[in-house]
Amino acid sequence: MKLDLLADNPGKLFWRYLISTVPASLLISLNFFVDTICVGQSVGELGLASLNIAVPVTGFLYALGSLFGAGGANLYSSSLGEQQERRAKSIYGASLLACTFVGIVIMAVGLLFLEPLATFLGAVGSYRQGAVDYLYYVFVLAPFYMYEMFFTHFLRNDMAPRLAAIGNSIGVGINVVLDIFFIAGLGKGVGSAALATAISQFTSAILCMIH
Repeated sequence: MKLDLLADNPGKLFWRYLISTVPASLLISLNFFVDTICVGQSVGELGLASLNIAVPVTGFLYALGSLFGAGGANLYSSSLGEQQERRAKSIYGASLLACTFVGIVIMAVGLLFLEPLATFLGAVGSYRQGAVDYLYYVFVLAPFYMYEMFFTHFLRNDMAPRLAAIGNSIGVGINVVLDIFFIAGLGKGVGSAALATAISQFTSAILCMIH
């Protein structure tokens, strides 16, 4: 059922958004949690050390996605409220373009300077290769890490919080299945955890784009 922010009961709107938004936000945090459990159980402490090297990078990508998503979505909603649909669409397009451009730049810089960046983040010794492998897949699909947060904000502001929650839920489900398959089943190591997360982010973003 499509929400009407101007006509629907405020209490109903509050609960509809609360029920959809809070679980979705928690699910996004589950991606790294699932990686941690699978890597810790299958690879051990060296795998966990490699995994934690990437935390600043993934956190930075999520933050940038929220930057473009929250800022753009607020301007988008404001324009819709003023009955300026054309301007709202322009704001969405400009926000998506900016998010994509920054994501591609980060992807290119990250892949070009992958090993120096890993060293800067503290990847040394026996867990260096695991950290490099994990960061490789993070940078390959860096725009999609940003898209997950970007589209979540825009979908909520475009009266589709349930779709945002569904997209996040499916992404987390895929991550859990692929983590178990790649790491526990095939024994592929730390890099495969990042690959699983990247595929889940890609899938979640594509589902949100349908809207």
